[in-house]
Amino acid sequence: MKKLLFALLLSILLSTTLHAAAREIKLAALARPGSPQRIVAEKFKELLEAQSAGSFSVNIDPVGLGPKETDVIDGIQTNTIQMGIITASSLEVFDPIVRVISFPFLFRNEQQAATILDGPLGTALFRDLETIGCKGLAFSEVGFRQMSNNLRPIKTLADLHGLKIRVMPSPLHTATWLALGANPVPMPWPIYSELEQGVVDGQENPLWIMEAYSFFEVQKFLTLTRHSYIALIDVASLRWWETLTRQDQEMIQEAMVRAAHYQRLDQRAKEAARLTMLQEQGMIIEKHPDFEAFRDKVAGLKEMTIYREPRVQVLLAKMQEAVLLTPEPPTAVPEERAGMSTALTPAEPDQPPTTAIPEQPEAPGPTGIPEHTAAPPQPATPQAGLLPIQTEAEVESAPLDPKDEQSSEPGTKTAEPERQPTALELLDAPMPPKKPMQIIHEGQTTSEGETLPPIIEERIPPFPDPVPQSPVSSKPDVKQAPPLP
Repeated sequence: MKKLLFALLLSILLSTTLHAAAREIKLAALARPGSPQRIVAEKFKELLEAQSAGSFSVNIDPVGLGPKETDVIDGIQTNTIQMGIITASSLEVFDPIVRVISFPFLFRNEQQAATILDGPLGTALFRDLETIGCKGLAFSEVGFRQMSNNLRPIKTLADLHGLKIRVMPSPLHTATWLALGANPVPMPWPIYSELEQGVVDGQENPLWIMEAYSFFEVQKFLTLTRHSYIALIDVASLRWWETLTRQDQEMIQEAMVRAAHYQRLDQRAKEAARLTMLQEQGMIIEKHPDFEAFRDKVAGLKEMTIYREPRVQVLLAKMQEAVLLTPEPPTAVPEERAGMSTALTPAEPDQPPTTAIPEQPEAPGPTGIPEHTAAPPQPATPQAGLLPIQTEAEVESAPLDPKDEQSSEPGTKTAEPERQPTALELLDAPMPPKKPMQIIHEGQTTSEGETLPPIIEERIPPFPDPVPQSPVSSKPDVKQAPPLP
């Protein structure tokens, strides 16, 4: 009896000690329940705490976080915050190479974006994030920005001519719609009254914005332009990461990748449900506009100031090449079906969900990491109070240098409607590319003992060489490359 009592007390003592020794991970998502960020964060918390048997505890959005994602990134760099679910546009401020993800009309659909970002190019981007103190773990998603208007269906470039489109104050967004022949109108949020009164003809935002703010009441036509992909990058503090054992690193990485895959399936089910809801509310939906013509029209935007940093140009070129080589599924838009089940049943990481998102398979994840098979998410229904802290899923791009907003090449202006500037007026002359340097990273061994193939990464210096000193002056030439935008 005494031995049994002693064993019981010892078990309680050990359990209490282990619980007290649980290592806290501060995880920032900066969004309300139901948002893509919170879905990733909550699923990661569930997976890691279960897998680690209580050795890690995850504290989502702890007290003391700053109000902006840039504050979170500062905390990640200094290890006051261990992890974050960050919109790619916020990381652009710290590492310009991230902005290739949101280049206009880069990806045709979510599957293609996930396939490319889960591959070597996404790994190369993660490697670059390490230069700013962030360890990239996985990509999750908010989805695409789409366009609506109240005048006419939009299928071709001609349909866009002269259309007044509200855009957020961003040089890239303005240049994109100018290139397409529309009349972009930078305007702060909110915009419901302006749409209702006809101050602008249309707007562009993710579908959940159109649902949450009832734009179907003041917009008749929806076009799935898929003109800008909004990615979430799930990162850890590199300073913290390097203190972990390899076993803990693998466990955390696996939990985050599984959480990201879970969120992707959830997001795509919700997008299908939103399309059905918007159509039921009377919106006329154009699912297959002339995407390739739109893409060709904005190709010159890669010469904008914000894309002229050499590393950015190299990765963008490789992304565009990968898009051409990545097969496209028969259709990128989930078709509505009468009586369609809203449940998802993800059984394998490389298999499409069996219902709700036909013809849009999930992109394969990293080798050896299985998809999570927990209770499936349900598509969204319009609910009040589930809006994010920021009213729009958007962060302004870095502003153009005013002196660089005019093209340096005479005679290159394209014909546009009278009194409208052309997109080329927002461009600079292209920067001569530098020869990239190859870096070969040895393939790591997974927890199952499988050795992954090596990763061949190409990098080039972040700045051009300084201008040589003038031979007639004793003072060094101070003309350096301009700071990153």
